Amino acid sequence: MDKDTEFSKLYKEHYESIRKYVKAMLGEGFLADDIVQETFLEAWRKYDIFRVHPNQIGWLMRTACFKIRNLRKRLSRRDEISLDEKLPEIAREDYSLEMKELEIILEKALNDEERLRFRRYFLWGYTVAEMSKLEGITENNMRVRICRLLNKLRREIKAVSLFSLTLAGILGELCLLMWTLI
Repeated sequence: MDKDTEFSKLYKEHYESIRKYVKAMLGEGFLADDIVQETFLEAWRKYDIFRVHPNQIGWLMRTACFKIRNLRKRLSRRDEISLDEKLPEIAREDYSLEMKELEIILEKALNDEERLRFRRYFLWGYTVAEMSKLEGITENNMRVRICRLLNKLRREIKAVSLFSLTLAGILGELCLLMWTLI
């Protein structure tokens, strides 16, 4: 059996167990789904080790545990939103309104260069490495710039009095996601 087929079989066999474990640790939301996917990505990267491991489910659980611990460390170091805090879900009909609000906030808080950086990273899915090459700077410098623009956005959001909770949730989720990817 080839690697893809074998891994696909193992993925299907263990996915639900890992998903339940991670959701029990983090609650519902995009962070839990990301940790599950990162866990299986790690298993793919280290497939030669994972494939012959006598306790594959234990290996996956332990990997997920490390990923959760690392996420919590990153969040606590940066004084981000608590993992226990439930972020609002976005209703489809509210999405266009929130995107308009987001554009207003971006226009007010960020300059043209920072808005482009925000869009590249959060909306268009560029990686830090890709962005650093585009701008001709180091990856660490790019992370600092992204962090600074997020801090600017947070300050602007706090200053806006009629700011919707849904948009606050979107930006909160983006901030959390950003730190999970760094």
